[in-house]
Amino acid sequence: MRSFVTELVHLFLQVPLWMFIALAAAAAWSWRAPRGSHRRRWRWPLAMLAALFWILTAPALPVTVESNLEHVYDAPRITDADRSADNVILVLTAGWLRKTRDGWDQRLGEAGWVRTVEAVDLWKRIGGRILITGAPTPDGRDSAAAAMGRLAMRLGVPPEAVLVEPRAANTHENLLFSKRMVEGRRARIWLLTSALHMPRSVATARAVGMEVTPYPCDFRANEVLEWTDYFPSNQARASIESVVHELIGIVAYRVRGWGA
Repeated sequence: MRSFVTELVHLFLQVPLWMFIALAAAAAWSWRAPRGSHRRRWRWPLAMLAALFWILTAPALPVTVESNLEHVYDAPRITDADRSADNVILVLTAGWLRKTRDGWDQRLGEAGWVRTVEAVDLWKRIGGRILITGAPTPDGRDSAAAAMGRLAMRLGVPPEAVLVEPRAANTHENLLFSKRMVEGRRARIWLLTSALHMPRSVATARAVGMEVTPYPCDFRANEVLEWTDYFPSNQARASIESVVHELIGIVAYRVRGWGA
């Protein structure tokens, strides 16, 4: 644990904090201007801009929203009764692409590794098969699903227990194409993805007519805020990007009829 002095020094090294101080100073400077002056007219816009900047760059709000989204579904407690050869652990992919002189190189991001490791761990406890879906490369030669499947086999899952659906390009297709692969089977579907992505994924599964058991992983948000989280810092950006991406995704999916 870092000391208070270390936390304070770290806080004052944050560029957003100094940007907020500059905006607040400009607002105060306008507020103190003589009545009727041109400078005084900017007092409310600058004050509102400073307040908005504080809200958007202090981690407290985005982290709280992120944490709430991550806990819409909690992982169920696994018992011996859950073990069955009919289980299907449906894993949604996560990764990124690197363009090389020879074509596209599929890489697994942190979320891809976490989801794969969690899927393998769950498979060891409940049996069945792992179905990994999505993210083909632009040239069609590989996919994040195939890369995660290879990793699962390296972690001890036999090839016959790993199914790969390599065509899905988004969450809707992940669930739609996977449903077609398991239709007609007496399977319990365990939906495994990052906790922040789970609300949209479950809604999409319901929209395509698939009953799933949510099994979230890859929790990112702090559940207990520190005093520094209430001040502007660089740490807010990642949470804001993640939260805004998911909120826009949830709304867009509902508008398109892809989310229940």
